[in-house]
Amino acid sequence: MIEILEKFAIRIFAPVISATVAASGFMLSFDFSELRESYPRWPGVFDVVESNSVFWVFAISATFLLCVNFFLAALSPTRAKLKKSLEAERTKIAEITDHVNFCLDGFIWEQAKRIGFSEKGVSRISLYLHEPDKSRFFCLVRKSHNLKLELKGRTFFDDNEGCIAKAWQSDWHFDNQFPQDDQANAAYQKLKYGISKGTFN
Repeated sequence: MIEILEKFAIRIFAPVISATVAASGFMLSFDFSELRESYPRWPGVFDVVESNSVFWVFAISATFLLCVNFFLAALSPTRAKLKKSLEAERTKIAEITDHVNFCLDGFIWEQAKRIGFSEKGVSRISLYLHEPDKSRFFCLVRKSHNLKLELKGRTFFDDNEGCIAKAWQSDWHFDNQFPQDDQANAAYQKLKYGISKGTFN
């Protein structure tokens, strides 16, 4: 119920009341005497905008707007709560990162060296997280003795393109048949891996 009231206050009530405050405040502060002389056939309109009822509309609307702002302020989390929540999230992320780095630097790194992983800077290991709801892979961490190879390129990869998609579908994938010519390679990537020319470039 409170969430519904909050949405109503933000999306409908507050904008309407703010507009009413602005309009009535303008009527109270504007001098309509010159307009009365210019438009003598509209006396009733000026009687309304210069009447005491405009002041009460302004006062009541301003009071309502103040109450709405207090209501929204009471529902909003305090700076201390936001900071505490942010620190908690940072701690969780740090713990996950520590586990990932431990897994990569320890188990995966050692196993890779046992099967011939080069320590001369010509190889790298990338660990990806699959996000099924977004149909993509996220590059979580990358490891190499070569600092250039360790740099991350694309952060996200569609799970239906590239070598990573083939490996995901078949449990493993190996390919060293990429053409040396750029145009031929682009065509090969498009045909075998579904990678567009723009992405390839």
